[in-house]
Amino acid sequence: MHIRLHIPEDDGAEARALYQWLAGEPSIRTGGQLATEQSEPGDGQMTGGVLEAISLVVGSGVSLAQLLMAIAAWRATRPRPYRVTVELPDRTIAIETADPDEALEIAQRLEAQRLETD
Repeated sequence: MHIRLHIPEDDGAEARALYQWLAGEPSIRTGGQLATEQSEPGDGQMTGGVLEAISLVVGSGVSLAQLLMAIAAWRATRPRPYRVTVELPDRTIAIETADPDEALEIAQRLEAQRLETD
């Protein structure tokens, strides 16, 4: 499954911090493939632009619950509570919690909805 993470109102620094956080999570590091999406270079820039999003391809080794709980844990470390947009193949959700238990509940509701529609 391909998942795209985006932080609205970010200059790329928070997305970079989230990327590093997720790369340090054992289940995500071993069960998924993380990549970054850069904006096009601006005028006069030789290299890529701002980090726009994080791309994550996950297999059966990473659950949605693990990902959302990792995002919530990252949010708890931030001085400002950035919203993280999670784009799944069939929907987009916003994670606005720093509580891993609440993130787990969100993931469980999403999984239940997915099972109902399958």
